[in-house]
Amino acid sequence: MTIGFITAPPPRQLQLPPHPPIPNPQPPSPSIYNCDIGGRWKNGHQRKVTGWDPDCPQPFQNGQGFIMAASGNPRCYLFGNGICQLEADAGHGRFYVDFVNYEGAHEFYLTFMDQNINNSTQQYRSRHQEGGANTNKFGGLNFVIDRSQQLSSLKVELYHSTGENHINGPDVRLPKPINVGQTVRVRNSYINSSPTSVIMQQYIDYLDGKGYIGINQWNVQLPDYAMYKPMYQQRSYFWIRVNNNATGKIQISNSVLATY
Repeated sequence: MTIGFITAPPPRQLQLPPHPPIPNPQPPSPSIYNCDIGGRWKNGHQRKVTGWDPDCPQPFQNGQGFIMAASGNPRCYLFGNGICQLEADAGHGRFYVDFVNYEGAHEFYLTFMDQNINNSTQQYRSRHQEGGANTNKFGGLNFVIDRSQQLSSLKVELYHSTGENHINGPDVRLPKPINVGQTVRVRNSYINSSPTSVIMQQYIDYLDGKGYIGINQWNVQLPDYAMYKPMYQQRSYFWIRVNNNATGKIQISNSVLATY
């Protein structure tokens, strides 16, 4: 199968949002995930990943592992030059990145490659697959770019299960459309605003010289288990998903996550 790709724009240095005042006079130091380095996206090795990425460590031990999951027979094409294309049939195909994260900011370039992808979800502070009690499997902080409806949406998955397990946040119309084949830069940040709440913020840079535009923000109250940092420092991850009714793909590059 021949899969074309769009050249990735040059990377830019990621700046974390300032951390709110804390009792310790020194703010926490960031930890950085870079897809080109930890994810081996730019190691010169072209590969198709349908399970574990053979170039990344396994099992998950905060080793920056990379694995496909969910419906739609998802697969990633990694071209060895920093380009990743996530393709899936109808469903909710995704990839997980094994990198512990509690508070942070994620930046990446995103391209919807065809009309079949309705939207893409990015989820953080996730213990989605841990099983056991609901308090042990916080689904995560959910950011959505919806190309079909031209919306930004924020929500929280309180635990991974079927049924009503979400807190829905604001849906905001994008300031400009995102078209098929158009590359944008996305920035999602999630920083605690109090001991019981997180402020989630989403920005888009349309690469038109104007820089990032703030498009959505939500200060959400969370249950105690979603704020218990030691659990997420021990084991957590983030993931990117497509939602579609027919085979389609998105392209990701320059994916950098900085966490406190």
